[in-house]
Amino acid sequence: MACGAHEDPPPRDKSDWRFEDANTHFETHGPFNLELFADKDNHILPVYCTTPDSCFDKDWAGKACYGNPPFEHDLILQCLQKPIRDHARQPSTTKFLLILPKWVTATWWDLTKQFTVIHAYPEGSRIFSAPLQSCYNTDDLEHCGDDRVWICDTKWPVVVLYKDGHTVAQLDRKMLQHVRLGHISDKSMYRMMEEGVPLGITEAEYNNSQVTHCPDTCISCRLTKATRPPAKATYRDCAAEMGTLIWSDTPGPFRTSAGGYRWYVLFIDDCTSWTWIHFLKRKSDYLSALQLCIVEVRKFRSKMGLAAEHHMTLHTDGDSTMISGQTAAYCQQHGIEQQHGSPYLHQNQSRVERAHRHIQAMTRALLMTSGFGVEMWPLSARHSVYIDNKMLKDWTSAFYQVEQKHADLSNLRVFGCLAYAFTDPDVRDHKLSDRARQLRYVGHSEVSSAYLLYDGDSGKVVKSGMVQFCERLDQLGKVITTWDPSVILPLKTDFTITVLDAPYKDPPPAAVGTSVVELGTYLPEDSDEVLAVVKVQHETGLCWVSLRTYLEKRSDRLPALRTQLALTTLNAHYALFTEVTVHTDKKPESAMVCARAVGTHAYPYCVVLLTNFTYMDVAAGKVHFPLEHTCLSSCAQPAPEGSNGALPRGVTEPKSYKQALAAPDSAEWLESIQAELEALVRIKGGLLMMKEEDVPYGYKLLDMSLVLRVKLDKYRELQKRKARRICAKGNKQEYGVDYLDTFAPCTQLSSMRMVIIVALNLGLTVYHMDVDTAFLNPDLDEDLYVRLPHAV
Repeated sequence: MACGAHEDPPPRDKSDWRFEDANTHFETHGPFNLELFADKDNHILPVYCTTPDSCFDKDWAGKACYGNPPFEHDLILQCLQKPIRDHARQPSTTKFLLILPKWVTATWWDLTKQFTVIHAYPEGSRIFSAPLQSCYNTDDLEHCGDDRVWICDTKWPVVVLYKDGHTVAQLDRKMLQHVRLGHISDKSMYRMMEEGVPLGITEAEYNNSQVTHCPDTCISCRLTKATRPPAKATYRDCAAEMGTLIWSDTPGPFRTSAGGYRWYVLFIDDCTSWTWIHFLKRKSDYLSALQLCIVEVRKFRSKMGLAAEHHMTLHTDGDSTMISGQTAAYCQQHGIEQQHGSPYLHQNQSRVERAHRHIQAMTRALLMTSGFGVEMWPLSARHSVYIDNKMLKDWTSAFYQVEQKHADLSNLRVFGCLAYAFTDPDVRDHKLSDRARQLRYVGHSEVSSAYLLYDGDSGKVVKSGMVQFCERLDQLGKVITTWDPSVILPLKTDFTITVLDAPYKDPPPAAVGTSVVELGTYLPEDSDEVLAVVKVQHETGLCWVSLRTYLEKRSDRLPALRTQLALTTLNAHYALFTEVTVHTDKKPESAMVCARAVGTHAYPYCVVLLTNFTYMDVAAGKVHFPLEHTCLSSCAQPAPEGSNGALPRGVTEPKSYKQALAAPDSAEWLESIQAELEALVRIKGGLLMMKEEDVPYGYKLLDMSLVLRVKLDKYRELQKRKARRICAKGNKQEYGVDYLDTFAPCTQLSSMRMVIIVALNLGLTVYHMDVDTAFLNPDLDEDLYVRLPHAV
């Protein structure tokens, strides 16, 4: 295990080695409360599991784990895969600190991109110790404590990896191509890899990626490609050759673009699925776009060896711009047959409606990751169509059907990335002019190999064939991989800064009172830190002062500040003015956030400690935000009192269990939820509790939803809070396998009237009653296995 000064160091293959520098990292990124892979007496923290086998069988989600595993390939691979999976389930409450070798040639090394390297020890570092009783030649060993000895200088570099809810994952090659290709799905990328389409990524890079499904990892796809359940399309026969059936539609109006466009029109060939897009300033310009499309169709038919003159059918919706007026006259003159769907029956236009959804989703995703404003949507939409024509659909692409070869997509770059276009000497002003211009990549020319580049100074798109690109993977990784709002929001939008209606004083005047009039946020000039500011009264009037100087060494001012915060349920300046727990060198202390850095900083938060009222800068991992503050940012709030349908003051109607925890009346909601749960499990016996691993093979686990409602009396006073349903979601079931019939018993007004009429005719007395958990009374023909709602 250990060696003297004259002996070679052994390999790191034992589990009883101890990392002696762990406490240094615990102080910076802690606290950590569980240790993995511990053996004998090498543990530093309470042991969670002692052997690798039992370690990987347990759940690491929601825990702060430290791991110092033996340096064995398969063990390290598992040690990286499991934290990534478990962290994705509970990213806000899970963190890991792992000690691993720096082996960049290992197949598992790409997994470290999902972590942050917080420290790297060079080769020859003395950082491990071993038990004295397992060593030989003990006379030559240097002792490390009473019963341990130092391992001689290591022959390999060692890195310390860290991962928590703020960790930004680096993009691997697969995710980079996902963004370059307009955020296409993993299925489409896999098909193109199988067909040998050059994507700019090798098969080994694709297979070694840990991103199994791009939309699940890419938050841009999650936010911009959310879809409704698909509608069933009307059956029809497909066209036999290109140009015989063209689908067309004109969605809009959209926000006016930089070029004045408000609509776009799509033309889709039914045979090849080739798509043309044109942008319109007025909807009446549709005829001009149609004429350009017919020219393109004839050009493509000629390239495919088909006759230029042919019968064409144009299928549109019932918009008068496309089926009457000048358009109808032009179609009649040139022998173009017009067809259109029935009013409000979008299934007739399913081909083009599906294309709209796909193109608009890709357009939103490209805009989100590019940093362009919404007014640049035509450039993003055009690039989306360019990519869509070259993507495989059902094992072929529109480009392949026209050109009989796969498109080369290896020259695509991230939409909106920096592009440095070389300026030819003949067009420079003088010899000392810049040799390149900084532009933005927005696509490719359809008729040449030139790149399309956006010039922000002139607002024009230029072409260039000599370009160097800077895709800024660090910023791109932050946008598409992190769920932390404190990381995403500063990158997407600016902070909402309060317009100060009084002078800003820093330091504040000496005669400042303790009362707080208003709260706000302020960004000083030449500063990268947003300050929490308060409006206070002093001897000459009102002024704004920073929160940290207002509270510094003044404990008497805290009650007035809390009183002002209590006037509103939501903290509109979150995370500023939020009371948090800060893990200092001594012990956890209460504090209030008084400043937040705009960009990337090692210490993004400045807090005022509420124990001694001094301020300090702290790292993100040292700050713990209470759950109720996080949830209140999205908690449903009651309508103002006195409005139609308003809830009584202090009463909320949460949308989830987390919002119920954050509500002012959380205690009452928890009592209602517990009563419903007891009825399900104990009183009615509708649910039998079991472990998830005991579910028989082949059965699907159905999720359950929780519905919380407030019941009011006829005077609109609170009657009771009720957890109405803890019921299974059946969207994972298959007809004929998991169920046979569906029904939703409910009372209709016509039924109630019939019952009352019968009772009056027969002289009967009518009673009404409430049946608790009525849906548990019927018997089920199948066995169902369900998972209770999160945190219930």
